[in-house]
Formats: sequence, structure tokens, C-alpha cells
Amino acid sequence: MRGHSRLQSRQSKRFIERKKTRVVLGWFVGIVALASWFVALTAFTHLSFLAVSQIEVQGADQDIENNISAATLNSLQGKYWGLFSKDNIFIYSKADAAEAVRVASERIDSVNIKRSGLNSLLITVREKIPVALICPYLPDFFNEDASSAVAFASSSPAAAGPATCYLADKEGFIFQKAPFDLKSGYNRYYIPALTDNETSRIIGNFATSTAEFVALQDFYNSVSRAGLKVLAILAKDKGEYEMYVQTNDNITVVYFNDSRSFNDQLSNLISFWNKMTGSFEYIDVRYGSNVFYRQMQ
Repeated sequence: MRGHSRLQSRQSKRFIERKKTRVVLGWFVGIVALASWFVALTAFTHLSFLAVSQIEVQGADQDIENNISAATLNSLQGKYWGLFSKDNIFIYSKADAAEAVRVASERIDSVNIKRSGLNSLLITVREKIPVALICPYLPDFFNEDASSAVAFASSSPAAAGPATCYLADKEGFIFQKAPFDLKSGYNRYYIPALTDNETSRIIGNFATSTAEFVALQDFYNSVSRAGLKVLAILAKDKGEYEMYVQTNDNITVVYFNDSRSFNDQLSNLISFWNKMTGSFEYIDVRYGSNVFYRQMQ
């Protein structure tokens, strides 16, 4: 019995040793296979015929197409974790490429990217739609006679001399200089607080807060729909505004502010305008139901 027990013990030890050997060999084969697969995958991402080398841009003006293409290709340079090529058509980062396109131009509103073949990307963009003209300086209506002041207010920025105006979208985001040959059909705002100098970059910022801009746009458009010819709004400090309205050959200044509802002030202005006749130097609707005004002499 003792001899049988010793034999069983030796067999059990050999079985355990063989099992350990098989486990170690299995791990070794698995690691080698995984490493081989990893090396193959890494090499696959570096195949030149799978690298993004061409960018096709649709929907953008020609003057920014090259910037978009260059920015996209630049975002695909380098490697993930120092191993996998970022420009591989199957593993490139669409999010990184889209962000690079947006950074390439403030004029971009939306971006769509998809593969086009084995080494090309098709980038479709939509540019921002301008709704307002933003001029970062004071208007100069009253240093001119009435007729020239009206011409100044309704002309292109070139008519105002060297000063530059900018285009803003529906949220008040400023994304482009206004072309000098622009025939302005946009609402015009004078915002001197937007200083155009080396330390204050206008393009890429907001004219005002979006909420304020949307409210001003609604006020501006409502006055226009009521039949008044609005030339511009001047945004001053502490929520004070001046609206310039053309009346015959004169300009009437309408004073309003954000301390009261724009709708209430709008209602008072329209009611006053429909009831009164003549030309006005100014109309002030900032004080409740009372409207203060001065007629032209």
C-alpha cells in the first residue's frame, strides 16, 4: 500500500508539473500571438495607400479652402500613443479633424466629414450667415449735414473712411470683416467698446452677450416692420442705447435702455410715432408710459 501511495504521489507531481508547463507555454504562445497581431496592426496603420493625403472641400468660399485643407491634414500628423498613424483612413479622428476645420476659420458654422476612397476625405462645411453689421466706433451723423449723414449711414463701410465694420451671425458672433463693396442690407450696430487694436481681437468674439444681441435684433426688426426707417443702433455703457431713425432729410435719435422691457418701450415708441406728426430731434421712451421728445426747429 505504501508503494502504491508513493507511485500516486510521483504521478500527481508529474501531472501538476506538466499542467504548469502547458499553462506557461499557452501564455507564451498567446503573448507572442498578441505581439505579432499588435505589430501587424501598427504596420497596417502606416501603409501609405491608406494614408489620408487628399482633402476635398465643399461649401466654403475659395479664399478659405486652402486653410481648411491644410488645417485638416495638420490635425492628422503624428501617432496615437507613439504607435498608430493618425492619418490612416480607418482610424483618423473625425472629431479632431472637425475641430481643426472650425479653428481654421471663424466663418465655419457646421462641419461634416466622411471618407472618399482610401486616401481622401470629403469635408462639407456651412458658413455662418451674417445678420448684422458691427462697427466698433462711434457714428458721425451730426458732424455732417442731414443728407450726407443719411448717405453715410446707409452706405458701405468704405464710405466711412478707414474704419472697419464686421459681420455677425444670429448669436452676435463676429466672424468676418465686412467687404468694402458690401451693399449693406443688414442691421447696423455701433459698439465702441469693441476696440480694434493689437490687444483686442474683434473677429472670433461676440458683439454683446447673445441674449442682449437677440433682444436688440428683435427691437430693431420690430421698429422696421412698424414702418420706421432704422439706420443703426449705438450700444453705450450701462445698458443705454440710441437708435437712429431717418425722417425725411433728418435723423431722429430714439433713446431706450435695458432697465425696462424692450417690448414696453417698443410699444410706447410705435404708439407715439403713429399719433404724432412732424420731425423730431429725439424721442425718449425710457420712462414708463411717458414719452419725452423734442421737435425739429
